[in-house]
Amino acid sequence: MLPVSTFQELFASSPVAEALFSPDPEPVILAVNNAFLAVSARTAEELVGRPLFEALPPDPNDNGDSGVAALSASLRRVLASGQPDRLPLQRYPIRVQQADGSESYEVRYWSAVNTPVLGPDGQLVCISHRTNDVTETKLLQDELARQVAEHALSGAERARTRAELAAQREASEQAVTESNRRKDEFLAMLAHELRNPLAPISAAAELMGMVQLDEARAKRTSGVIRRQVTHMAGLLDDLLDVSRVTRGLITLNETPQDLKIVVANAVEQVMPLIESQAHRLRIELPAEAVSVLGDQKRLVQVLTNLLNNAAKYTPSGGEIVLRVEADGDSVCVHVKDTGIGICPSMLERVFELFEQGERTADRAQGGLGLGLALVKSLAELHRGSVKCRSDGLGKGTCFTVCLPQLASRTASVPPALDARTIEPVRMHKRILVVDDNADAAEMLRLLLEAAGHEVMVENDATRGLASARMHTPDIGLLDIGLPDMDGAELARRLREYEATAGMKLIAVTGYGQEPDRRNAIEAGFDHHMVKPVNINTLMALIDGP
Repeated sequence: MLPVSTFQELFASSPVAEALFSPDPEPVILAVNNAFLAVSARTAEELVGRPLFEALPPDPNDNGDSGVAALSASLRRVLASGQPDRLPLQRYPIRVQQADGSESYEVRYWSAVNTPVLGPDGQLVCISHRTNDVTETKLLQDELARQVAEHALSGAERARTRAELAAQREASEQAVTESNRRKDEFLAMLAHELRNPLAPISAAAELMGMVQLDEARAKRTSGVIRRQVTHMAGLLDDLLDVSRVTRGLITLNETPQDLKIVVANAVEQVMPLIESQAHRLRIELPAEAVSVLGDQKRLVQVLTNLLNNAAKYTPSGGEIVLRVEADGDSVCVHVKDTGIGICPSMLERVFELFEQGERTADRAQGGLGLGLALVKSLAELHRGSVKCRSDGLGKGTCFTVCLPQLASRTASVPPALDARTIEPVRMHKRILVVDDNADAAEMLRLLLEAAGHEVMVENDATRGLASARMHTPDIGLLDIGLPDMDGAELARRLREYEATAGMKLIAVTGYGQEPDRRNAIEAGFDHHMVKPVNINTLMALIDGP
C-alpha cells in the first residue's frame, strides 16, 4: 500500500483544480490541491477545515441561479443519488491583491463536477469537487449577447463569434478531459508498477516460511527482496521529487562540478541495465576539463534518467552514445540511442508530467512517465535546458542537456571520495525501536542485531517511553504515526526526562515531505529518515557522533 504522504503528493500536484468536501448537508472542506488554490486565490489556511459556505461565501450580486445556491443543490443531489453531478456555470468573487496593498474582488466563472468518493466498504467517504475556470468564455458570450442586443453584429459576424466561442469551449473541455485521462492512466500505471515488485517479494517471503534455506539460497532470496524494495523506493522517490521540484521545494547544493565526474557517476549507476540489455555504450569526452556550477546529486540524476531511458527503449544489442561538447559559455551533454524513437506528435509532450511513450504487452519498459519531467525541471533549476530530437518511430532518439559553463575551466573542483577507503569504527549501541508495524520493527531489530547492537522493540509509544526510562538506550528509532501517542510527542517527552534527554533520536517514518522533516526536527529528533530506510545511511547515523 502506498504511504499516505505519497497520495497527498499526487493530489497536491494534480493539474486539475480539486477540493474534497465532507459528505454532509453542511459540508466542510477536507483538502484542496495547489491548482484549486490558484483558481480560488485563497490559501490552504483560509479553506481547509472550515465549513464550505463560510470559506467560499455567496456573491452578493448572485441572483441565486448559480454560485453557492447551485453548489449546495448539487451536493444534495450527490448525497441523495450517489452519482456524479455537473453544476451549471458558477459565479465566484475572487480576492485580488492590488499593487498598493489594498484588496478588491474580481468575478470569475467556474464549470465544475461533484463526484462521490467511495471507500473500500462502498460507503461515501467524501465528495470530490473538480473545477475549471471558464471566465474568458463566459465574458465572450456576454459580449456577444450585448452586441446582438444592440444590433451591432451582422449575421456573418454573429456566426463567426459563435464559432470562436464553440472552439474555445471545445478546447477547454478537451484540455480538462485530456488532463483527467492522463492522470487516470498514470494512477493505473502506478498501481501496476508497484504490484510488479510485490510479486517476487511475496514469493520470497513464502519460500522463507516454507523451507529451511541453506546459506546460498538465503542470499539469493534476500537479494531478490533487496532489489525489488530498492525498485519500489525509486518509484516513490520519483513521485516525491517531481512534486517537490514542480512546487519549488528543492534547494540545490551548488558547487563547482567536473562534468566528467558527473558522467562517470551516472554511467556507473546505469551500467547494470545497459549490460543486461547487451547494449554498446560509447562515451565521447573533450580533452580539456569541463566545469559547471551545480548540485552533483541532481546532475547525476539528470544523466542517469536519460541513460536509463535510452537503455529501456532500445532493443537488445543497440548502441548508446553519450557525448559532451563545450562551446563558449555553455556545455551540452547528448545522449543518443538506436532505439524505438518517438513519433512527431509525442515530441511536443515528451517532457510533460505523466507522459510516456506507448507500451505494448511484450515490452513493458516500466517507470511512471516522470523521469523526463524531472530532467526538464532539474535542468531549468540549473539555469539550463533540455531538448529532444527523433526522426520518428524506429529511428532512435537524442536528448540534449545544455548547462552554463564556468568561466574558468580550471575552477576548483572538489575531489571525489572513494567510500571504500573509509572504514568506520563500529561500536556496540543500545537501541530502542518503536513502531506499530510489528513486521517492520522485527526486521529492523534483526538487521541491527546482526550489526552487533543490543535492540529493544516496542509497538506503541507508551511502552516505548517506559522502556526508554528503564533501559536508557543510546539511540531511539521512532515511527511518527503511532496509535496512542505520535512519535513527535514521544520525542518531546524523551527530551524532557533527564535520563533520556541525551539520546540520539532518529525518526523512521513514511511521512517524507519537507514540513514533516521540519516538524520532526522541531520535536527533538536529530535525524529524519523516510521508509524504506537506506540501511547503509542508517548504520552511518548510528555509528556517527
